[in-house]
Amino acid sequence: MAENQINYKDGQTIIRRGDSFSLQKSKVYFAVKKDPNASRTVLAGASVYPDYFQSLNFENKDSPDFIELYKIDENCLENAMGVLRESCRDVLWVSHVYTLAEDPNGLIVPTDYIYIEFKKETSDQDFDRVLESHGLKIFQIDKEDPNCLTATLTSQSSANSIKISNALRESEHVELAEPDFLVELELAPYRPEDSLFPKQWHLENIGGEKMTHGADISAPEAWEVTRGHPNVTICVMDDGVDTRHPDFSSSGKIKSPKGFDQNGNVPLPVFSKDNHGTVCARIALANENGIGGVGVAPRCSLMPIRLRGRISDTAIKEYFDHARLNSASIISCSWGVKPKYFPLGTQSYKAIHKAAQKGRGGLGCIILFAAGNDNRPIKGFHKGTRVLSGFAAHPDVIIVAASNSLDKRSPYSNFGSEIWVCAPSCGNGQPIVDSDHEGNQLFSSTINNSDFNGTSSATPIVAGICGLVLSANPKLCRDEVKLILQKSSDKINRIKGEYDHRGHSIYHGWGRVNAGKAVELANSFNQTALSKNLFSRRLTFKNIPNALIPEHFVNGISDYAAVNEPGKIQNIEVSINIDHPHRGDLKASITGPDGTSAVLFNRKGGIRDNIPKTFTLKNAPSLKNFLGKHAYGSFKLNASDYAQNNIGLLKDWSITVEVLGTPREEWKDRVEITIPDDDPKGIVRELEVNGSGALKNMELYVDISHTWIEDLTISLESPGGEKVMVHNREGGSRQNIKKTYNMKGDKTIETFVKEVKDIKGTWKLTVCDLDSSDIGILHLWKLNLIT
Repeated sequence: MAENQINYKDGQTIIRRGDSFSLQKSKVYFAVKKDPNASRTVLAGASVYPDYFQSLNFENKDSPDFIELYKIDENCLENAMGVLRESCRDVLWVSHVYTLAEDPNGLIVPTDYIYIEFKKETSDQDFDRVLESHGLKIFQIDKEDPNCLTATLTSQSSANSIKISNALRESEHVELAEPDFLVELELAPYRPEDSLFPKQWHLENIGGEKMTHGADISAPEAWEVTRGHPNVTICVMDDGVDTRHPDFSSSGKIKSPKGFDQNGNVPLPVFSKDNHGTVCARIALANENGIGGVGVAPRCSLMPIRLRGRISDTAIKEYFDHARLNSASIISCSWGVKPKYFPLGTQSYKAIHKAAQKGRGGLGCIILFAAGNDNRPIKGFHKGTRVLSGFAAHPDVIIVAASNSLDKRSPYSNFGSEIWVCAPSCGNGQPIVDSDHEGNQLFSSTINNSDFNGTSSATPIVAGICGLVLSANPKLCRDEVKLILQKSSDKINRIKGEYDHRGHSIYHGWGRVNAGKAVELANSFNQTALSKNLFSRRLTFKNIPNALIPEHFVNGISDYAAVNEPGKIQNIEVSINIDHPHRGDLKASITGPDGTSAVLFNRKGGIRDNIPKTFTLKNAPSLKNFLGKHAYGSFKLNASDYAQNNIGLLKDWSITVEVLGTPREEWKDRVEITIPDDDPKGIVRELEVNGSGALKNMELYVDISHTWIEDLTISLESPGGEKVMVHNREGGSRQNIKKTYNMKGDKTIETFVKEVKDIKGTWKLTVCDLDSSDIGILHLWKLNLIT
């Protein structure tokens, strides 16, 4: 559905970061927010009107402190909610609970919070007027961007947070508005039927029953160099960590603990089954103390964070802000959410991005997420249902899949192009071995817990390896650690792993992690050619403003260039072309995305005219300020005239950066546009690609709704004019096209790929409907371009 076709007053249409989807009301669940002074779990209306509250059940485990979740007979749902709204003074509001149509068990609970981003030109009066018109009050303003805030509903609010968010999007002053949701954490580990096994084979596998010699992470080789350092802190976000356990009892082991559901700094487990986080932490960094097992990085520090049973965008920001602001080096997340299709909200997305970009003093936190245990794609379609693991699909995180003790794929492990590496776990082999938390009194070195595996156990293994890598070389940035994991991993299951020409597998990523090789690379990183291998790119971004520079105005004019490629700056050049009869009047400077700046030209040259010049590290030493900074973001050029009588013209300028980091491969265009019926001109959509290099492989994904696909043609044109027809009136009366076109078995696409010498520039998709009566919609198309 196109954005302008969405009924914004519809309380069940959701838009998160541009992704629209529909919810349906649960037939048996509802949520209540009560007065803070009221007794929990006591609904006065239930005792006064018992016929309206049949089979009422309070969902204690799933109810956070400020919202209560109830289950009721479906025939009573609406009447019960009506009674609570009209007759119960201790109830502040009552809300339906939602699910996706194809995922009835993934409950989505709207809260009374709304995240809003106002347009930058919005005045204070308009700011207040928008909030007042919907009965909202400010809960929290982002200190770093005052145009972004979280608002909360009040008694004056006329609708629920979903409807108000959709209405806010129609305001001329609002950039985006998103309702906050509570969704349940997916903490349940994969539960194999294998019996307990007394050896930690994932650290060193010497073979045996259901084991392959060497199917491990080579931990002893890494330990020859380092066993971790207390200055490297691994944050484990989970259902709590039993910090009383002997494996965490060494002096200074615990740093900045936080229990977000316990009103304090106590992250201890609460319920009897809360052993997930404790075991995750043990696998990553359990002490060497002669009791039980040992972690991958036993001398690193631990930052335990206990999550709420249901999370929201506001909560995610709290979690990741706490980790970032308290100097976490690595953040390990062995969880997802229950809804099978769940795109991240903007607030969650930005909080994770900020930790990845600005954590560790600007070097970036290394953030890891478990791929999940459902044997399905991270994003795409599974058994006809659209799926998306929003956290795992975040571009700033490292996704970990699972392999087994036979060095094969664990059959439950989720898969996709997003997988970066895999690590040992269970699945048709031996389980990972570890002891449980104090509440179950499993401290004996001979008693172990095998009831914990899946990608949940694979992820803290990689977190521990990252701890060793940073202990060996603490100056590495996030992209460099990610690159080290890639280059040090071992290819496994080569026949069935389906590795592509780059050496990447959708099941194993770049391979099974190897701690020994990773630490060796980290130690010698600055002396190797690794930093120049495929990931060092020279990119140029040019603007042609043709803007006048006002005379005698020190603020001057500014122009912006967006560098939309990730990476760490290794070299930088800025070229400026200014017409001016007296260049001694001029000053020019450049400012980067994080505020780093450099003066390029400062009133030199006297009465000579014009500035056509390229500034480099040699002739503009202040550009060295940018070395090691992240390139992604907006660069601002400022030009000022400090004297009178002469007016200059900023004709054009460009910035060239040489960056180290993972190159961008995917460009996406979500359009929601109608395809003209019986029109050979069709529609033409463009994607601007700022990458560079000859094309080596390509994937084109197209999502079209149409009732007779034989009417359609689909073609792609490269910036150099090369064209390929990928769909030419095939398919007869079949409906819809949701398909990825690539080189596998298609000679025309293979020929096209060989002809494209540079991917940089404008790519065009043309879709035509060459027959009448059936009208289609192009929802989305995206390019995956590999150079």
